[in-house]
Amino acid sequence: MPLPDGWEARLQFVKRYGKLDVFYFDWYSIALSKILRGSQRDSLDVQLMQRQGCIALEELDYLFQNVLDKLASPAYRRRYPNLSRERLQQRYEAFRLLLQSS
Repeated sequence: MPLPDGWEARLQFVKRYGKLDVFYFDWYSIALSKILRGSQRDSLDVQLMQRQGCIALEELDYLFQNVLDKLASPAYRRRYPNLSRERLQQRYEAFRLLLQSS
């Protein structure tokens, strides 16, 4: 799945270990990939991210649309030939309803 714009800015620094900097990856990118995968465990993880304030629905909606727009371009369709915009849209809509109710 293409990463949504601005993912680098949403990395969260955790700690430096010697010469190694450790970051949490972009929560929104993680949530979108879990929504695409669509397992029950992934659903619970995304709900937990929302409850803990790691993601906000409005921003998730915006970034989902960003990814969906990318998948409309021929370059991204060639790069992700097995990723269906329709399947992603269906899964997102189902997860969105679930997240709204939690």
